[in-house]
Amino acid sequence: MFKKTLSLILALTISACASNVQTPILVAPAVSMTKELIEVEKVEVIDLRAKAPLAFINGSPMPVSNNLLENLEMWLGKSIDTNPLGDKTLTVNLLSYASYVKQETVTFNIESVLEWQVKVESEGSTWTKSFQSTINEEGPLQADNSIIEKHLNKLAENLLKRTLSDAELEEVTGSKVD
Repeated sequence: MFKKTLSLILALTISACASNVQTPILVAPAVSMTKELIEVEKVEVIDLRAKAPLAFINGSPMPVSNNLLENLEMWLGKSIDTNPLGDKTLTVNLLSYASYVKQETVTFNIESVLEWQVKVESEGSTWTKSFQSTINEEGPLQADNSIIEKHLNKLAENLLKRTLSDAELEEVTGSKVD
């Protein structure tokens, strides 16, 4: 009887460590710099991803917060100063944005990917360029939402810095760093 009870307790403990609470993934990148885009009147985000979940654990999608685009647009609005007299629109098309977690009993491996296409449009002209970034991490126990959210937020912050310092984008938008 003691061995059965001990086996049951051990099995429940291991399964509790390996289970993942299905709470939505929240994306809220920090504003780390502000850049003025003199010729840009408006900034928008469009989600073109084929798979909408932000995280997959062993191939199973995790629920996502419904306000992803709203959070990203608010973050970009704080990171990019636009000009109401500008004649261009800057669109960030999300092509890929997700974390892929391989969860094992006592370890995890996570790869997070962000790819977006930046499009600057004005009357009669369009400029586009794609940017991509990845982060990999291995760790003990379980990859919880905080680790996934940290990856996704860091990806966005790093990729925005790279994007806004791109020489071609600076030329097209008449930008300057504050």
